Amino acid sequence: MGRGRTRQRERPVSAKRTVSGAEGGDRGSGWAGTPRWTRAEVEERVATGAWRMLVALVAVQVAVSYLQYGVPVLLPFLRPALGLDGPRSGAVAVATQAGSALALIAAGRAAERWGERWMLTAGLTAAGACTLLAARGSAFLPLFLALGGAGVGVAVSHPAGTRAVLRAFPARRRALAMGLRQTAVTAGAMLAALIAPRLADAVGWRAALSVSAVVVLLAAGLALAALRGLEHASAGGTATVPVRTLLRHRGIVVASLLSALLATAQFCITAYLVLDARERFRLAVTAAASLLALANLTSILARIALGAVSDRRGRGRAPLIGLLGLLSGVALAVLALLPATTPALLLLPVAMALGATALGWTGLMATLIAEQAGPAAAATATGLQLTVLFGTVSLAPPLFGAVADAAGYRTAWLGLALLMLPAPLLARAVGER
Repeated sequence: MGRGRTRQRERPVSAKRTVSGAEGGDRGSGWAGTPRWTRAEVEERVATGAWRMLVALVAVQVAVSYLQYGVPVLLPFLRPALGLDGPRSGAVAVATQAGSALALIAAGRAAERWGERWMLTAGLTAAGACTLLAARGSAFLPLFLALGGAGVGVAVSHPAGTRAVLRAFPARRRALAMGLRQTAVTAGAMLAALIAPRLADAVGWRAALSVSAVVVLLAAGLALAALRGLEHASAGGTATVPVRTLLRHRGIVVASLLSALLATAQFCITAYLVLDARERFRLAVTAAASLLALANLTSILARIALGAVSDRRGRGRAPLIGLLGLLSGVALAVLALLPATTPALLLLPVAMALGATALGWTGLMATLIAEQAGPAAAATATGLQLTVLFGTVSLAPPLFGAVADAAGYRTAWLGLALLMLPAPLLARAVGER
């Protein structure tokens, strides 16, 4: 009987058999309600509409990141105009992220219930309207509340986008697609840093913020037009998975903790690499900022390459993520041990190593979470994971800064490097299918 079962499992899947999720043998857990397609339908979807949909999702995420990362770079204009002190400036800088953190789980559940297309359109439209209100703000509180409302609107972008990729791409192409989508976060941030301050300098911060609103509204229209092809995949509806069920899923919980651990290094590098280069290595502002720009550029390439490697290997994503965590610890230790007399040229490979490891894991993690949950719960699981992540990283940079002030950057980087050591153990505990 055992041999009979083995032969049955090894029998090729015919075109008439249905498969769960985006491809037969999908690594997701596949809760009840997962849409079922024939293999021929899967291949046709990937060949025709999936890549066009991915381009639209990348453009949408670029717009969202442009808004979220464009607000902090406008602070030099907002502070004198509205009389903001240090704490209020910090609150304005993270207002959109704070709004998103409050709404991520609800946004994920809404995407699963009403579909990615409609929720992205509604959420981005609301975000654009709130940003236009923020551009008219004349004091701290109206500005903060309007930007927080915009954050609630764009919260749907991550869970809905992740679920759309999971449903549209088979497992053998999914991590590459997710990595490409994740590059949009960095691309949007880089565009905001280049464009928003120049706009504010030329036409004022209100006009610059209004441009961000228009960009998000255009993204809403793009989502409405480009995600039309996903609708028939959910014609049968999907069962709503309770959040408590996700909290009992070991793979999702452990992967969320692993993402929070890795994001601790990511956000500390983003916040303090430039300051360390300025204060310890005595680099000019432009040279110090170039190190972070190089790390971000390397992370874009790494997310694409790592996704392709993961898909080609055909095995678990989690071990590769754990290895990246360990290697990021090595890169952080090298940064910590470099003497203050290290020339800028030798700092370049360190910045690239940090970009590839400490900043390059996000696409793989998004794929892992979605596959653990399955299409029926991918959006809610992504919202849960990002809630854990944002809750952790809101504390990490201030703690890192306190250690750096008390004991120096070398001690702070070494401590962060040691913190990465459990990453492979957590990755193994995910129990990836």
